Amino acid sequence: MLAGTNWVVVAVNGKPAPTPDNYYVRFSDKQVSAKFGCNGIGGDYRINGDHLTVGDLIGTQMACGEPAMSLEREGATALRGNIRVEKASGGLRLV
Repeated sequence: MLAGTNWVVVAVNGKPAPTPDNYYVRFSDKQVSAKFGCNGIGGDYRINGDHLTVGDLIGTQMACGEPAMSLEREGATALRGNIRVEKASGGLRLV
């Protein structure tokens, strides 16, 4: 379902991402990598029905300006949760 896909993040918790180049989530067969403005993060993932579960995330830890720092914290927190995956018009929504 997600393996081999790349997604542009347009918002995190309803807050718009300022530039699409630095806000993304990418899925390989078993790994997810993401960037929410500044640092790259990644880890293992698995799909169970319509839920996405991400294992321990690792990433760089550079200090970032706002809003990237806040969006990064919120994005990483969201990926650590048990996320429901929904198809949305023209894309994907992680709830």
